[in-house]
Amino acid sequence: MESFVKTIDETIREGMQHRGLVFSYEQRLEMVEFMETLGIDVCQAGYPPAHSSEREAVKNLNEACRRCGYRIGIAGMGRAVRKDAECLLETGIPHFHLHFHVKESFEPDRI
Repeated sequence: MESFVKTIDETIREGMQHRGLVFSYEQRLEMVEFMETLGIDVCQAGYPPAHSSEREAVKNLNEACRRCGYRIGIAGMGRAVRKDAECLLETGIPHFHLHFHVKESFEPDRI
């Protein structure tokens, strides 16, 4: 079996967790171009289900990377629910990351 490591950069999505901080499309593109030079495999570029403007920014960023022939993949994040998964699929991004929360009283036998 072949082994490999993928690097996933969360700078854009995590950076916008700070209250009032929203990166413009141009700022995101500049960061992705830098990540491309570093050889990053995947950029988690945002949270498309949060808002239509976020969905468009991630979609447009992916399209720009494909036009430029960049190797980096664009990813978005969403909750592990059908609505968010459908939103992520609509963006056309090649990668998406889903999250869910497990309660402290999680009982694996009850799944």
